[in-house]
Amino acid sequence: MSPKCPQGLLSGTETVAKAVYEGDVAPHGLLTMHERRAFTAAVARTPIGRVDENSPLAQKVRRRVGKDGTTIEEIAMPDKLRAVELDAKLSGDLIERQEIKVAGSILQVTPENRAELLRMVQERRAQLRGLK
Repeated sequence: MSPKCPQGLLSGTETVAKAVYEGDVAPHGLLTMHERRAFTAAVARTPIGRVDENSPLAQKVRRRVGKDGTTIEEIAMPDKLRAVELDAKLSGDLIERQEIKVAGSILQVTPENRAELLRMVQERRAQLRGLK
């Protein structure tokens, strides 16, 4: 059984985030957009000290014996900066810049103009093939 969400980690209104943190999944097995964003928020907000081997955020657990004979436990969790980056992409706040070069001009590709630019490139390629 997964551990309960630590008090103060998530606000009371983030019930989806709490469900994901506690290991509940949607009946169809796929993550919803809210669940993905809740997970990235939990990664970004959870201090590593609150993650134990039973935590859904524990990515890797390694145990080794120290020189003095004590057991040392190392727990890894997902990268916080990567989680923030993924959340920004999911929210639409971070759009990666893309550029293409057409006939000596550099054009910036955006979601709004992508289809039109691809059509222009395909037309130009067709024209160039016709010249051969």
